[in-house]
Amino acid sequence: MSMKIGGQASNNGVVFYGENFKASFIMDKNNDYNISHSKIIQAKGFKSFLEKIPLIRGLAVLFGSPLPSTINITNIIIDIFGRSELSKNVDIHFNIIILIIAFAIALFCIAYILKKSLYKIKQVWKFHGAEHKTIYAVEHNIPLELENVRECPRVARRCGTNQVMFIILFMFVFGFFIKYISLRFILSFILAYELFDLKNGEKIPIINLLLKIGNWFQEKLFTSEPTDKQLLAAIDTVKKLIALEEQR
Repeated sequence: MSMKIGGQASNNGVVFYGENFKASFIMDKNNDYNISHSKIIQAKGFKSFLEKIPLIRGLAVLFGSPLPSTINITNIIIDIFGRSELSKNVDIHFNIIILIIAFAIALFCIAYILKKSLYKIKQVWKFHGAEHKTIYAVEHNIPLELENVRECPRVARRCGTNQVMFIILFMFVFGFFIKYISLRFILSFILAYELFDLKNGEKIPIINLLLKIGNWFQEKLFTSEPTDKQLLAAIDTVKKLIALEEQR
């Protein structure tokens, strides 16, 4: 029996989410891993009600998730400062100098982070691949054995990379007639949330195109072929999650 699950990869493991439980594994430097699990706290009351309303539920997710909320707060600050009298009176040449300095600092920081974190990034990509392969096997009733899961695709329809493609498209479209970046982002996130997992969405040309772009990024940039040890850890963790969900 297939079930719908989600997942999230890090540089040393994966977390899998079911309807009522989540299970995760952490792998150490010796490639040994420990599996843990916990119950998912279900939304109740007004929050649960909001999550069932189309469009509104996307807004609830936006302001309830750390990363999207941080991005939107940054956009609001940009909107406020960018349209203030102070910013209008600042000399354009000074602005250019500040931008050049900021760009140089950003490049230095990115180069430093990549140099220090390249190994961890590669591990995230591998664990991301293990996550996708294992979820694919579960959702397509493929026996959870190493030789079977190894042959499953790394590209996942419900990967967040695909959702980002939807957000970028709407941000571009709204840019023609909405001047506030924060408002563009809010509307883009809400619409992307609704269309991202739309049933039979692949039959709509624009959605199909965005999914193909997202899949390309997944395959070429954000996932790598996992090791057998990583796959075995993912398989054991998902088996634990399935057992928990079936016992409930």
